[in-house]
Amino acid sequence: MRSRLDPMKKTRERWFLDRFLEILGITPDFSPEDRDPPDFIVTIGGKRIGLELTEFFFSDVVSGEQPKFQILREKAIEKAWKLFRSNDGPALKVVPVFNDIPEPLGPMHNNEIEDFANRFERAVWLNGWPDEPNKRQEFRGGRMLPELDYYSVRASKEGTNELWGRAGPTHQEVLEAHHIQSKLNSKALKHPSYSGDFCEIWLVIYTEGGLRDVPNEIGEDARNSVYDFPFDRAFWFDYFPNVEVTCLRKV
Repeated sequence: MRSRLDPMKKTRERWFLDRFLEILGITPDFSPEDRDPPDFIVTIGGKRIGLELTEFFFSDVVSGEQPKFQILREKAIEKAWKLFRSNDGPALKVVPVFNDIPEPLGPMHNNEIEDFANRFERAVWLNGWPDEPNKRQEFRGGRMLPELDYYSVRASKEGTNELWGRAGPTHQEVLEAHHIQSKLNSKALKHPSYSGDFCEIWLVIYTEGGLRDVPNEIGEDARNSVYDFPFDRAFWFDYFPNVEVTCLRKV
């Protein structure tokens, strides 16, 4: 079953799924099956595991929605990524860091999205990218991209996975247990919709520590708490600044 989600989101989910399995030292029997719901089927040791991946946004559990300028940035970055790929650009990891001090810069309105996307895509072509997999380079925004402090770019290790995301400011919110439980509660509502011959259903909550949202880090209270969820297993996957996976304890 093919996912009805937009290709950029599905690409991000697959990228994080591969990193998640890699960190746990899991090598699937076959390439993960793309479907929805759940997002993927992974066969491990002959057992079919349904995996649901969801990205954690601190602003969701606090206010219920992202600030408008963050949503516009997501749209602009996605448009730049699609334009880059439509012009036969290779798979890259590109992370733009916006100028948010003393206040956020554009794109701040819908009519600014296309202009930013075109300039950003053109800058990536002009500045180039590393030839070696996982070698990282940074480029200043400059006159061409005054909205950016800089952006980083690296070639895909596999040559197929790619990730275009946004980095945010440096202040970090410490996540507490109720923040994690709030996310678990929202995903529990979707649990009855999963169907198939699965041995287990796993939930993976991944975060970039706020690279695309309010910067955050999981606190010791949240890491060691016990949670209520209907999934067989649930994991907290923190990819930035420390790459680690925490298996959430179930009631």
